[in-house]
Amino acid sequence: MLERLKNRYTVIFAIIIIMTVSIIIRLFSLQIIQGEYYRIQSENRLVRSMPVKAPRGEILDRYGRPLITNRQGFSVMFHKEYIKNELLNPLVLRMTQVMDMHEEQYIDTLPITKEYPFDFYFPDLSDDALASKISAFKSEFKIEEEADANRTIDILKEKYKIEDGYTNNELRRIIGVRYEMENRLFTATTPYTFATDVGISCVTYIKEQGADFQGISIAVEPIREYPGGMLAAHILGRVGVMYKEEYEQLKGKNYNMDDKVGKDGIEKILEEHLRGKDGTSSVEQNIDGKMSRILESQPPVPGNYAVLTIDAKLQQTLEASLERVIKELQGKGESRDANSGSAVVLDVNSGEVLAMASYPTFDPSKFNELWASMSKDPSRPMWNRAISGQYAPGSTFKPLTAVTALETGAITPTETILCNGVYKYYASSGYSPVCWIYTSSGHGHGSQNVTQALENSCNVFFYES
Repeated sequence: MLERLKNRYTVIFAIIIIMTVSIIIRLFSLQIIQGEYYRIQSENRLVRSMPVKAPRGEILDRYGRPLITNRQGFSVMFHKEYIKNELLNPLVLRMTQVMDMHEEQYIDTLPITKEYPFDFYFPDLSDDALASKISAFKSEFKIEEEADANRTIDILKEKYKIEDGYTNNELRRIIGVRYEMENRLFTATTPYTFATDVGISCVTYIKEQGADFQGISIAVEPIREYPGGMLAAHILGRVGVMYKEEYEQLKGKNYNMDDKVGKDGIEKILEEHLRGKDGTSSVEQNIDGKMSRILESQPPVPGNYAVLTIDAKLQQTLEASLERVIKELQGKGESRDANSGSAVVLDVNSGEVLAMASYPTFDPSKFNELWASMSKDPSRPMWNRAISGQYAPGSTFKPLTAVTALETGAITPTETILCNGVYKYYASSGYSPVCWIYTSSGHGHGSQNVTQALENSCNVFFYES
């Protein structure tokens, strides 16, 4: 009996030994031999679907010459799920410093000036309109009406839980980005686009210092390209990130808060046609949020092309001529204050716009970079004078006068009118308008028929007819 019991213990002990050795061997295999493989698999356990931005449709002139195209560019993005709350503000400041170091622009639309002492800043607004906008801004953030910009910064500092120790200008930087994040609905599922079209040197720096930028990623996205530079800038318009008000209007049309939309010009008018359909990409990410591999993807669908009636070469000639004429006028006596103007070329058979120029103009590729200075420029380079300005029609009304006079029988094609330089019909009332040639020469055009009057732009002929 005792011997049998002893044999049982021996068997049990042997089984325990065998199991222990097997476990040790297995653990050795998992942790030492195959440890690197399983570590990689563990890090790559996060799978998520990411949007792939669709390129907007290109814009071409009447002959198919490109006016706006696309190229690939780098965007810097924040991912909230990989950033600890207490590290968000220091990371924001660090990223703004990196942008400055590489002379790159980042998105900041907080309506407060960037240098201390602070003030509210809404371009192109003054008096009642400015006061109304400031009041609406304070109301949105539940800030007391009497608070000035410096007090507003202090209130936003508390709102965003920003610790002491930052300079006033550093504080303004952090608040500017946090304000933008809030407007862009930055959450664990919605990344925030911090900067677009970032240069390769800045991208390289961020990637090389990746350990210091956990939660920051670099995305490749389509960027609008302007082959003609400033050519037809007012006609073509520009794209930009959506405002909160725009998102409220467009979210029902499958827009995301970080989408770019047309802000003015053709880009805005044809927004729904130029906009493409975003694709998706299912990717594996490691614990730092870095993509490890693409599992599957649905390619984006580009937007529709737009062909305009504009002739790019004629547009270029018109813009150059308009600028030259204005600069020539600036050197002449009474015209020395001339600093702006517009010109339009129409197809007389169809009414199509072949060219439309407004001076001064701007570079749409540098809009964000130059916006602050342009918004303060008294010559208002962003304003399209050809369609938005209100001016006396001047000599452009003479062809209409001629057509009306001929159709009503007031004049005949061969009838002549004498232009001596001064129109005296209203002289008794003290009003005697003169022909443009009289101002410089002291005489008129002489006898003119309708064809000659149009050719010479004779004021007296059209006053009389």
